[in-house]
Amino acid sequence: MSDGWWFGMLLAIGLGAGSTGGADLGSIFVESIKGYIPTLILLVIMTIVGHSLYVLVTTHAVPGAANLAMVTITIVVSAFLTNMMLSYLRKALA
Repeated sequence: MSDGWWFGMLLAIGLGAGSTGGADLGSIFVESIKGYIPTLILLVIMTIVGHSLYVLVTTHAVPGAANLAMVTITIVVSAFLTNMMLSYLRKALA
């Protein structure tokens, strides 16, 4: 797993991953998508702004679209999967 993947997992936990509910496996899946969308939008905005500023400051250049897309997708997918995994674990432990 890359550093970006671990960073996305930690961000997801910090932003409340696993707090979505559900009574059974299907509803946990649906609720983990619906309940986490506002957080994912915030995460995308933070990732785009943060990565752009990082590249701008460190290399004094505009970030490439492909690299920005790769970083954003990695963060969002890892955050979403972390949210779903923690939601299922909460149900299993309940």
